[in-house]
Amino acid sequence: MNNLVIQKVVEINRGEFEPIEAIEGDYNSRFVDFVILVNGKPLDITESQVRIYALPSNGKTIFNDLEIKDGKKGLARLELTKGILVKGDVPYMLKINTADMGLLSSNPFNIRVNKNLMEDSRITHTDEFTALENALNLVGNLNGIDVRSKTNVTNINKLGDAVNKHKQQLADNEREIDKFNGIYNNIPSNIKVKPTGVEIQGSKGTTVTTTDGDLAINIGGTVKKYPTLKYFTAVSVKSSTVAKVKLPKEFTTRKDTLDWGVAVKGYYYNTTADFFPMYVAVNGAGTEEQDGYIYCKVEGIFKIQNADNSGDVQERSLNISLFAMA
Repeated sequence: MNNLVIQKVVEINRGEFEPIEAIEGDYNSRFVDFVILVNGKPLDITESQVRIYALPSNGKTIFNDLEIKDGKKGLARLELTKGILVKGDVPYMLKINTADMGLLSSNPFNIRVNKNLMEDSRITHTDEFTALENALNLVGNLNGIDVRSKTNVTNINKLGDAVNKHKQQLADNEREIDKFNGIYNNIPSNIKVKPTGVEIQGSKGTTVTTTDGDLAINIGGTVKKYPTLKYFTAVSVKSSTVAKVKLPKEFTTRKDTLDWGVAVKGYYYNTTADFFPMYVAVNGAGTEEQDGYIYCKVEGIFKIQNADNSGDVQERSLNISLFAMA
């Protein structure tokens, strides 16, 4: 049933600006959510009992409980019963029995119960009207059931679509599992699939997968990755300086097994003026990692001096070859 719930903020020690409006004779349909304040702040009624004390015009005193909806926020719900909804103004007070055996009463408030046009009709006093009212309630209930049934049918259809989708996904997964099992069952006996990776037993050693996704050969406890990465380049190095040669990105994951070397690619000198090489050298000066790349550091030295050994030392650039493997 669709209930009418109105919210009313009440200050315990103050009057009200507008009374509650209702219709005579309604029942099981009208509710009031009271937000109870003291000095502008919600009154904690968590451990309290809240009642309404009302005086309808028929002289029958009402003293009903309210439902605590949120005690910390001072929120309590009142059902406007048929006994309360008697035509005319219905003065009332809220009575709060506190946990420490205290009693707190609100100022008097008012419910304005407007006339129900059917209440004074002759039909309302007949057995036929009671039967009619019951029948209308039954129709409303049946209509609600019909609406819920249609909603449930829609939800069932949606659920059925979802179930069919999951069934299809399950069937696809089963086919993939069967395909995997077919592959797995046909793996040669020298290949082992383990949680740590794949091992292939060969005549010269065991091929294994490493933690970084590479393949390696294990021979007598010595692990060498393969296929071997190779890199060859030629660079120019200024004399008495250190040049950095960047290796391809793939070498970074294999830096622990990196081997590299450098050699002089060639040099030239002119003998017409009695100049001759005094010292030519190229050396590896270690590696460093930067921005995810490995750099090989190369130091080159090339000095010449004249025949008179007069100290005329000249420096030249060197062309060198670098080879790296991992």
